Amino acid sequence: MSTEHSYIVPPLKLTVTTSDTDYITEWRVFKILNNLRPTASGDDGLPSWFLTLGAPIFCRLLPQVFNLSLSTTTVPRQWKQACIHSVPKVSDPT
Repeated sequence: MSTEHSYIVPPLKLTVTTSDTDYITEWRVFKILNNLRPTASGDDGLPSWFLTLGAPIFCRLLPQVFNLSLSTTTVPRQWKQACIHSVPKVSDPT
């Protein structure tokens, strides 16, 4: 849920369908969360063990959010942010 005060709901596009199509299933989200690598971490700072442990609960909520985003053809601004870290190919870059 967006907590940004300046958020404005965009108008629906003509390509939006009104059918309740599940693009992303609970099972798919569960498999992804359950198979996270221990070194996986996101910009939110949540450790992978937390996401793996909470997979049975998160897999019920996350598909609803993802499917709503896909069905309304909108992507929250917070999802468009990334944290990129360069990894040098040599041991001591100059």
